[in-house]
Amino acid sequence: MVANWFTDNLTRWQLNSRRWDLLHLLGTPLRRRRFAAERRRLLQPPVDTGNVEVLHHPAYQAAIAQAKFHTLLDHPRLANLWNYAQLVGPGAFLEVGSLRGGSALHLCHAIAAGATPRPFHCFDPFETGGFTALTPDDELFRLDDFLDTSYARVRQLLAPFPFAHVHRGFFPAAAENLNLGPIALCHLDVDVYLATSESLAWLRTRLAPRSAILVDDVNRRCRGVDRALAEFTAAFPEFLLLPLFPSQGLLLNRNLW
Repeated sequence: MVANWFTDNLTRWQLNSRRWDLLHLLGTPLRRRRFAAERRRLLQPPVDTGNVEVLHHPAYQAAIAQAKFHTLLDHPRLANLWNYAQLVGPGAFLEVGSLRGGSALHLCHAIAAGATPRPFHCFDPFETGGFTALTPDDELFRLDDFLDTSYARVRQLLAPFPFAHVHRGFFPAAAENLNLGPIALCHLDVDVYLATSESLAWLRTRLAPRSAILVDDVNRRCRGVDRALAEFTAAFPEFLLLPLFPSQGLLLNRNLW
């Protein structure tokens, strides 16, 4: 167990672009201690993981073992991704906002474990971007956030999956000349108002029957995301937004189910 702890922490340090930043490294134990105290305070009684089937599925466990060093998503959100990847109908899978590629890798494993072959496309500006614009509702972020990533590294991460395609650029402009076909599942993780609003507008008319959009950072003090979703569901009442624990939203078109 000690060896596993040391190996995991060494891998996280090696993958961190700020691994030589002394102030960042000194602050890491303090941040972890604060988060651990918060979990103990808020999760009482703790989340019951006993007999939760997805957590004990061998393919899911193998996927988590590979993705955990490359994603900011926690187990519940990754489990939601896995479950809905198995439930949607035929069509392509998208991820908008891939950062280090961990959730994209997780979705590729979910596709490989499923019964229906399908293409997968992930979009991110990677090290060239951040955000195109911020609004007052996006006060948690800066324009140059989320540059700790690499297009080449994510391509290498997904290379074992021939159905996976990595696209560098801001969505939806980066998809303008691509024929993606009907979309069965989109993991939308773009954090802010404008990117969420523009992505939803593009996706609305391109969804396949029995499709879903899984949105990250819902009800998580990301007011821009919540505002974009509220405006979208008000303008298009055929869409139903269901909150998922701990901080996702499942967006469904009633007419497609």
